[in-house]
Amino acid sequence: MSQESHDKPAFNLPGDTAGAGRADGSLFEHLFRESPVAVVMVDETDRVRKSNAEFARLFGYEPAEAEGRLVNDLIVPREMSDDGSELSRLVLTGTRAYRETVRRRKDGQLIDVAITGAPLLVDGRRYAFAIYQDITARKLAERSRQRLERFVRGVIDALPDSIAVLDESGTILMVNESWRQFARDNGLTWPDYGVGRNYLTDGGPEADPGITRVVAGEQQDYSLEYPCHSASEQRWFLMRASRFTTEDGPRTVVLHTNITERTQAEQQISKLLGEKELLLRETHHRVKNNLGVIRSLLALEGDPQEGTSGSTILQDAASRVGTMMTLYDKLYQSGEYRDMSLRDYLPSLVTEIMRQFESASSVETVIRVDDVVLSAKALSPLGIMITEMITNSMKHAFPGVGSPRIEIVVKTDGELATLTCADNGVGLPDSVSAHAPETFGLRLIHLLADQIGASVHAQGDRGTSYTITLPQ
Repeated sequence: MSQESHDKPAFNLPGDTAGAGRADGSLFEHLFRESPVAVVMVDETDRVRKSNAEFARLFGYEPAEAEGRLVNDLIVPREMSDDGSELSRLVLTGTRAYRETVRRRKDGQLIDVAITGAPLLVDGRRYAFAIYQDITARKLAERSRQRLERFVRGVIDALPDSIAVLDESGTILMVNESWRQFARDNGLTWPDYGVGRNYLTDGGPEADPGITRVVAGEQQDYSLEYPCHSASEQRWFLMRASRFTTEDGPRTVVLHTNITERTQAEQQISKLLGEKELLLRETHHRVKNNLGVIRSLLALEGDPQEGTSGSTILQDAASRVGTMMTLYDKLYQSGEYRDMSLRDYLPSLVTEIMRQFESASSVETVIRVDDVVLSAKALSPLGIMITEMITNSMKHAFPGVGSPRIEIVVKTDGELATLTCADNGVGLPDSVSAHAPETFGLRLIHLLADQIGASVHAQGDRGTSYTITLPQ
């Protein structure tokens, strides 16, 4: 450090003759004074020895006001004093320096400046020569751009889609948080989540020729739905690639959207539509078959039956049709349409049958049913069979019986179900054979049992009992 001096240095370059030195010094001083940028020269003690008009305009200190004062006290914010001292030290010890930083005006306003510092030797003494350029506008623009970039990045990171941006060769320039999270969740080990890798060659099966055409500019957009199942779940994604142009060249944004929920819903809808179509066909055949049953019932009822009035015949036929109506009503209420549990069906059926008889209140009905599920195709004939059994009991079983009782029991045994309908009445008359039925009701029971692949066994010695064995 040299001894402090308040003499203004003359710009004479060492080694020149006095005249040449004065000429060059005058030129240098003219350039210093008229420079369009702020210039200051400090001595080895970091005090201002010269400053120009632009320095005064930029910082608010006239040359006479600035001279002799420590430059850091003039323009360096207090919190940046260490930074200012280090910059002065570098230059005063012979090192050129460039720094973009903040300095303080006389009025306290902080401005962004670019500082170029260079060592200078004048009259054998070392000085620091500093140029200050106001870069506030550029810094404002940069900070505005950075804020915009952070905003855009925040928006992109908030999107649920996995996003990657590719350059004109297909190299991944950036990815969003959803992309990074997907990589973490699925054990993908690309460094930096794939940034720097080529998506067209390393992107997996979904990086097909469609994306290549978008990256090459042969088409603007491309989309593809593809499965991407994991070990624990089935997943589907929609990939979309779109090309756009920036000042740095063409770019392609690739988005992967999880469409698993939508795909599964579409599959479910397709399945339901198929089931509804099948159901409509089944309903058509079921109605047709039931009309055929009704026609057969009426045809059988049309056979001469001794002692039976036409009114009774029609009432019995109506009862059988009512049995089918009860079944369809229960199917509709259940919403299943195809199958039904006997536990849900039989109580309603028995109630409907007993409603036709005035003496029903005096007859105890007991129903014990295992949880057996049958198709509607089997339930319709079975319902008519039960109707015949209960109707026969109510018409013929209880004359002279003190505590009439009808019991229906359903049990399961492997793939078979056994339904027993029994009463405690007088039993079958001697003229009726349980094994070679001649009455209309018994003939109908056996015909319907054959229709659903069931077997019927009847007993009539101690009350009347029907046992129907049918496949579940």
